[in-house]
Amino acid sequence: MNPMAFDKAMKLFHKAERLVQRGRPLEAVLLYRKGLKLLPDNADVLNNFANLLTSLNRCDEAVEVFKKAIQIDPKSAHTYANFGSALASLGMFQQAIEKCQCALEVDPTFVQIYGQLGFWLSSLGQNKLALEYLQRAMQHLPHDRWIYTLYLLALNYSDDLEPHEQFEAHAQWYRNFFVDNFYFQPSFVDQLTCDRPLNIGYLSADFRHHSVAFFIEPIIQGHDRTKIKCFCYSNNTRDDEVSKRIKKGADVWHSVAALNDEQLYELIRKDKIDILVDLNGHTGGNRLALFARRPAPIQVTYLGYPNTTGMEVMDYRITDDLSDPSPSADSYYSETLIRLKQGFLCYSPPGAAPTSSKPPVLEKGWVTYGSFNNVAKLSPTTINLWARVLKQTPHSQLLLKGKAFNDPQTRAYFVKQFEDQGVAGERLRLIGHAKSFEQHMALYDDIDIALDTFPYHGVTTTFEALWMGVPVISRIGNTHASRVGKSILSVLGLDELTADCDDHFIRIATLLAEDKSRLHEYRKNLRGQLQSSPLMDERGFVAKLEEAYRSIWQALLDRKAGS
Repeated sequence: MNPMAFDKAMKLFHKAERLVQRGRPLEAVLLYRKGLKLLPDNADVLNNFANLLTSLNRCDEAVEVFKKAIQIDPKSAHTYANFGSALASLGMFQQAIEKCQCALEVDPTFVQIYGQLGFWLSSLGQNKLALEYLQRAMQHLPHDRWIYTLYLLALNYSDDLEPHEQFEAHAQWYRNFFVDNFYFQPSFVDQLTCDRPLNIGYLSADFRHHSVAFFIEPIIQGHDRTKIKCFCYSNNTRDDEVSKRIKKGADVWHSVAALNDEQLYELIRKDKIDILVDLNGHTGGNRLALFARRPAPIQVTYLGYPNTTGMEVMDYRITDDLSDPSPSADSYYSETLIRLKQGFLCYSPPGAAPTSSKPPVLEKGWVTYGSFNNVAKLSPTTINLWARVLKQTPHSQLLLKGKAFNDPQTRAYFVKQFEDQGVAGERLRLIGHAKSFEQHMALYDDIDIALDTFPYHGVTTTFEALWMGVPVISRIGNTHASRVGKSILSVLGLDELTADCDDHFIRIATLLAEDKSRLHEYRKNLRGQLQSSPLMDERGFVAKLEEAYRSIWQALLDRKAGS
């Protein structure tokens, strides 16, 4: 190759990487394309470019670039691993797992891949095997906080662990990574006053089209500005229309994904945040390490994660008495629980949802069960439970929707899971990603009865189903993740749809399938029932949340005054 062309190409690639570091990825894409015209066959460059495309959610393009990189260098374990990430982002988890296995074949010492394998196995509902790989990753990489976080997230899908075991795992994470590290504990004396609006900071990677947004947007927009000044810290690199709406509703908006913990700490201290609210917990994009530095006098976790953070420096967790019964649940949290009356959720329905119609059983003659929950929640327990329902309800069908069902291999895998339970594959309808949110919501018109997952309940999907007039049957357990269904349904006065054991769940599902008039009544009334409930009373909900904030702030002032 012409040395001058090579040098020119490498300069373009180096400049592209600097642009990425400066938060200008789209410009970097253009430079990569220019450089690749001069130097098209460098596997390392192709790998880097494909990673950039993946980060921009242009995963279809990334997959094609990764294919070329692998053709050039089929012995790169890192390229296989990154290829797997792009495939997983498209919901092709089976293929992602295969790429991880290729990486291990190329380099058996590439132990970092165990974490990815565990995460993607969990994403397919194979949680036991996922936990084994994640534990293996933790043994090899005990100082990798990201892998431990994936392990904690996977625990929420497990029906083998008691709540105290889950709590201990979270507490151990905190002890491993933060207790022995020194973090400066600042003085907040200058801002510990009462008669002024409180500065509330919300920190999240999900100020975008995400399930969290349905519940945080009405809060941010509804705060009484005579009582609250609202700061949003967005740890997200891809803004959308939802981001713009939330940004418009905030008093102050900061994009903080490019800031390290020390820089973000200084920004929050400069803003004089009184109460800093974590909306991620142990989910992707979290900044829990920042909370270990205590940038605010009071730190609260809420909404985005169905478990404790395990952090002694996280002061409070917002919940309710149905999801976390008092006092039995208190010992499972490092945080003090703030239990809001009449539910801890406030739902903002999508504007794109069509009006509800008649239940399809009235025309088809057979009942259709369904679930649009994340495929990761389709645990063996869930599949067994749903299979029993189908076998007890002759001619019934099951409609499942999820991005992962775009992948033929994933569809085949789940069909086999049901066939192993004695349910013919012809009774299943597996649908992948909808082209628009309106199409997604319209699919509820094909469902008579929604079945909740167990032990990790749906939240947004439960609200969506109810909004579309579809009753949701929920099996109640002994963790927050397996009790949030009870919280939602009980506040709506729908306790008849909650089950305290498997047999009860099956009985509710089969009897409801036989009652067409009741299904029709649900279809006509559920949306109005939801609209008139505390779950959509934005003004009332925000008022009680603000009261909770003021109460914990006053408690801090009282402690300081008494010390």
